Amino acid sequence: MFLEIRQACFTWEDTRQMGLYDFGELLKEELILCAYIGVELVGFASIYEPDRFIHYLMVQKDYRGLGVAKALINRAVEMLGTPMTLKCMKSNTRALDFYLHQGWTIQKEEECEQGPYYLMSYQRTKE
Repeated sequence: MFLEIRQACFTWEDTRQMGLYDFGELLKEELILCAYIGVELVGFASIYEPDRFIHYLMVQKDYRGLGVAKALINRAVEMLGTPMTLKCMKSNTRALDFYLHQGWTIQKEEECEQGPYYLMSYQRTKE
């Protein structure tokens, strides 16, 4: 799933450089939260715990729009608290719209070798 979603959605990266073993290398030392519907793995989040930084949040295409990503974020917040942070590539407008709709805020715009991105944060609101 990790490789498939990266190849399909991460248009700012060179897909020829992606491989099956990237998961272990790119996500080492991160907390991995998995989402299942029945017995099927439908999404996951990887979080660097010391900074509460969401490195990857991925949902299989057929399960997008069903609340899977929101559930993963909520679980991360339950476990680790807030503020949470993440980077969202400017060109990833679908993800950006999702985060903004969920209450994330843009802290600043920066640039990396893959292009411009937003550093975003999420603060749990008092209920």
